Amino acid sequence: MRSSLQLCTALLLCAAAATPSAVEAQQFHPQTKPLDLSNLDTTCAACTNFYQFANGGWIKRNPVPAAYAQWGSFYELEERNNELLHTLLDQIAKRRAIDPDPTMRKLGDFYASCMDTVAIERQGAAPLADELKTIGAIQTPAQVRAYVTALHARGLDEIFNFGSTQDAKNSSEVIGAIQQAGLGLPDRDYYLNTDSASVALRTAYVEHVVNSVVLAGEAPAQADSDTQQIMVSETALAKASLTRVELCDPVLIYNRETPMQLAAVAPGIDWPAYFSAQKIPIIAAVDVQEP
Repeated sequence: MRSSLQLCTALLLCAAAATPSAVEAQQFHPQTKPLDLSNLDTTCAACTNFYQFANGGWIKRNPVPAAYAQWGSFYELEERNNELLHTLLDQIAKRRAIDPDPTMRKLGDFYASCMDTVAIERQGAAPLADELKTIGAIQTPAQVRAYVTALHARGLDEIFNFGSTQDAKNSSEVIGAIQQAGLGLPDRDYYLNTDSASVALRTAYVEHVVNSVVLAGEAPAQADSDTQQIMVSETALAKASLTRVELCDPVLIYNRETPMQLAAVAPGIDWPAYFSAQKIPIIAAVDVQEP
């Protein structure tokens, strides 16, 4: 659902550039003042607890909503933005049949199809049939690599994440960036911690994956077996992942390498073929997050 909203947002921005009236029709709230003294908690001494002093007033007025694990001004901004997008997309979908702009009609059709839950439920797992057939035909490590490469070309970051970034030691240069990815749970500790809460979370996660695979058409016994293999793979990725603390170390996660150096440290992937599939056959360097 999130990916559909992101795509709609991107299309909407492109369409808005050509049809500014669609955006201008929205009523935006004025920008709030950058420093609001009511956000302070002046009953707390700044030198005793500066966080409470600086944020106590805002925290008191803004309790964490029940649907969220955490809350803050950026979450408020995101939710407000989503509400505006939702309203605008609903309007576009309702008038898509008469809109003279073909881009807006396409956007309306796409959004309406995403929101047609009756048709989505009726189709079940059928739209996944071709993808599952492709996965089922994979037999060799080379085929796995080729499939992952194809997924990345479609914007699906499985196993690892690849994108672009400014060189952390040369802000005038944009280079490639490879980061850890591929985990279904939030981070490595969810797989490796042995406390009772972590064990319970992993048990619930396994049940969720089994149910999802059953809904895709597998028999319960096969779904359970496949899920165990999924957990083995994800746990192996977790063991190779950096901790949250390590990810905050700018020195540790900066590893600039040329394509030739990358091929030496990660020979399992045909990097020239991979970069070509991502439409960037010529690349000077890559920042590899793993040390």
